[in-house]
Amino acid sequence: MVSTQSTGIKSSDLDSDGKMSLHEFVVMVQSEAAAQKENEDLYKAFAMFDKNGDGTITKEELRSVLTQLGETPSEKELAAMFKDADKDGDDRITFEEFKFMIEMVD
Repeated sequence: MVSTQSTGIKSSDLDSDGKMSLHEFVVMVQSEAAAQKENEDLYKAFAMFDKNGDGTITKEELRSVLTQLGETPSEKELAAMFKDADKDGDDRITFEEFKFMIEMVD
């Protein structure tokens, strides 16, 4: 067993005994692996929208993907979608903004 005091992993100490058991370690590793997989999946989805690969999604890129998916939003609908996602108002959706938007829908 590893002391959670010295390793800074108190949140993984499920039974609060101050030590990390093998079971607690496995749970922590599984949780981290699942989070990493989820992030990888989100990056893949983001890349679908980021047509030019510059690390951001423009309104035109959003329109393009929505059209490919059979959606035809009006200018007003597209502007509203984009505004909701573009939290800093720079006319680009970053990965973090995209991730936040997806997590809000879930």
